[in-house]
Amino acid sequence: MDLGAYEFGIGDFDCDGSVGPSDLADWAGCCNGPGKKSVAPGCEAFDFNADTDVDLADFAGFVRAFLAP
Repeated sequence: MDLGAYEFGIGDFDCDGSVGPSDLADWAGCCNGPGKKSVAPGCEAFDFNADTDVDLADFAGFVRAFLAP
């Protein structure tokens, strides 16, 4: 199964090895709201709670990863 950017780590959309500002810039393009049935290809890195959507619950996980030391 192709996991897209997720293969480099949850939140690391651009696959540079860290969660940073460029990943934040891409998050909005992947946000599809609660209750969706699938995550857009390549956006799997932002589905922090693995519930098949990218929403504000996932954004909370992204912020934790972004602020992690």
